[in-house]
Amino acid sequence: MKKIIKIVFIAILWFSFLGNTTVLAQLKVEVINISGNYKTKKNIILRELKFAENDVIEESNIKKLIEDSKRNLLLTGLFNIVEIECKNNGTALKFDVIVQERWYLWLYPILEVADRNFDTYFFNKQWDRINYGLSLEKHNFRGRNELLHIKIRLGYKEQYSIYYNIPYVDLNKKHGLWFGIDYFRQKEMAYNIENYLYNYFNSDNYIYQNGFAQAGYQYRISYNLWIKARFSFNSFNVSDTILSLNPAYLENSPDLIAGTFALKLQFDNSDNKVYPVKGIKSYILIEQTQGFDKDFKQLLNIRYNFQIHNQYAYRQFFSLESEINYLDAGYDKIPFPLYQPLGYEQYLRGFDNYVFNPDLYAFVKTSIKYEFLPYKETTLPLISLTQFNKFHYRGFISAFLDFGYISEYGNALSAGLGMDIVFYYDRVFSTYIAWNNLNKKIGIFVQYKTPLIKQF
Repeated sequence: MKKIIKIVFIAILWFSFLGNTTVLAQLKVEVINISGNYKTKKNIILRELKFAENDVIEESNIKKLIEDSKRNLLLTGLFNIVEIECKNNGTALKFDVIVQERWYLWLYPILEVADRNFDTYFFNKQWDRINYGLSLEKHNFRGRNELLHIKIRLGYKEQYSIYYNIPYVDLNKKHGLWFGIDYFRQKEMAYNIENYLYNYFNSDNYIYQNGFAQAGYQYRISYNLWIKARFSFNSFNVSDTILSLNPAYLENSPDLIAGTFALKLQFDNSDNKVYPVKGIKSYILIEQTQGFDKDFKQLLNIRYNFQIHNQYAYRQFFSLESEINYLDAGYDKIPFPLYQPLGYEQYLRGFDNYVFNPDLYAFVKTSIKYEFLPYKETTLPLISLTQFNKFHYRGFISAFLDFGYISEYGNALSAGLGMDIVFYYDRVFSTYIAWNNLNKKIGIFVQYKTPLIKQF
């Protein structure tokens, strides 16, 4: 009797297993057609696809592969619109990839405020702090997603720059290189910080000069993971007057020469480089700077950044960004221009007009967003160029809370409400009201963000 019960029990388990076992359809990718790439080489597009011809994939994975491939192509910055269609005849797959290329050659005049942002410009009320000049950007150079950038900027902060980025130098599209040279000079400059605001000195002559050269290498480990290495060379020169105002600016010397070697491990599977609402971005950066001067020997900088962006309900999103940055010069003092100031690329909302030069800072920025203008594409009338007539936009309102620790200040806290409008060509217009615990006041702030040409 016990043997019969055991046999029946095993039979029930066996047939139950068979009943829950499904055969997943395996389909072969027969062909991939690409259209709309009048400038872009086909292999640059194929590099971003999560499937290739002759691949065998499960039918249930097709939608995810299309979504990931579309995101990868948009993140290259080469296209305004990407569509991927799949035709399934039951045994094989045919993919059609349709792209709308952007305009790649930009020669435009520069007219910009020289302060960190619009709010700081109006806060300082120094209306002559204006930069002007000419910039040449050749994106997708040779159809290989290469970038050539030449800039001549005059006015408050002069800059002469040339930069060239080659994302892939090998057939497997994993290894890349970049090079750049910059020269800056100014007749007015910030020489120290007092009450979290810059003090400036103005002269009829040039009192600040900075030469910067860099060469870098990147290896693309996977679709969303890179490791990058950069060697850079910095040369600073300031007038004797600056040294009398702040002897520690370059450690009691009018000149400073330093070399920096940096390593960066970077992950990014977000849906947009400038304004992500889905995905994760993260990196860890280690920089070692060596001074070629007896008064300054070395500086170690370690930074970790983590962002998560998520849609938790219909048209509702949550984002969190955290960062910690640590500087250590040993027994040496840190020269003023080698600090990583909080208040430029990274800042707490509501603290827009203030700048900090801490040895250590850490922050968390949180936002809850509602998409009041869903993503929409429209064709602009009277514009024949396809690179411009397909216009898209979306808008968000948000509530945010930022908090952090700054070694020279203590705890920092801000909160507010904002609105963001995202346009094509990765332009973002933002305005928000915010309170901070430094001046304990509510302020109105405006930001206009454009994509930065920055490899590292």
